[in-house]
Amino acid sequence: MTDLNPSPRRHWGHAILLVLLTMMAGGVLVLWAWNSIAADLFQAPEARFKHAIALQAAIAALTALPLTIVRQLRRRPPQDR
Repeated sequence: MTDLNPSPRRHWGHAILLVLLTMMAGGVLVLWAWNSIAADLFQAPEARFKHAIALQAAIAALTALPLTIVRQLRRRPPQDR
């Protein structure tokens, strides 16, 4: 029987590429949404692409932090009493 995924590097490469493409597309959508809604309707200052990427990074960090804490707490062995 042949292995359909011969290299774990290929899997990680695809995952990294997917994350980067998602970040780029998400950044464009966030930037478009902000500039269309906030800047046009509410006269807020327009955002640049770097601001959209920074917002995405902040959201990712705020999402990953509780998930990481819960994962670490589950891995901790029970304390002897």
